[in-house]
Amino acid sequence: MHNRLSITSLIIFIILVPVVCGAAKRGDSVTIEDFVGRWFYEFIADPENPEDDMINNSFELWLEKDSTQPNALKGWHFSTVRGGRKIDGVDCSEPPSLHGYLRGDTVYLHFVSTWQVEGDAKLYFDPAAQDQPTLIWELGAFESTKENKDNREHYMPRQKALQKVSTKNDR
Repeated sequence: MHNRLSITSLIIFIILVPVVCGAAKRGDSVTIEDFVGRWFYEFIADPENPEDDMINNSFELWLEKDSTQPNALKGWHFSTVRGGRKIDGVDCSEPPSLHGYLRGDTVYLHFVSTWQVEGDAKLYFDPAAQDQPTLIWELGAFESTKENKDNREHYMPRQKALQKVSTKNDR
C-alpha cells in the first residue's frame, strides 16, 4: 500500500510541477498572433558615448500575420552592427524580407538580406522569461543570392533574445 501511494504521489508531482511552474506554456498553446508585433534587441557598451563604440549592435523585427496562408507570418528586419557602421535592413515600404510559418511552438522563417544573402532562421519564446514575452531568434543556414556564390556577407545575428516593444506592427 505504501509503494502504491508513493508511485501515485510521484505521478501527480510529475504532472503538476510543469503546469504550476509554467513549463506547459509552450507547445500547441502558442498561436501565430503571439508573434505579431515589434520586437527589439540592443546592446550599447558605453551608454555615455554610444556613437563611439564598435561593438554596439541592435536587431529589430516587425512581424504581422500573413493573411494569404494559415499560421503564416511576414515581416521586416533591421540589424546594425559595429556601432551602426554596418546595416542590414529592409524598409517597411518594401516587400517583406521575412516569411515563415508556425509549427508547434516555433516559427520557421526564410529571410532575404539586403546584402543579397538569403537563409533560414527560427523564432520561439524563451521558456525561462517570466516578466515579459521574450522571443529567441536563431540563425540557420544561409547562402548568397549573388552570382558570386562565395558572398556570405550579412548582418543578421546568430542568436538574440528580443523583447516585445509593441503588440501591433507600428512600422
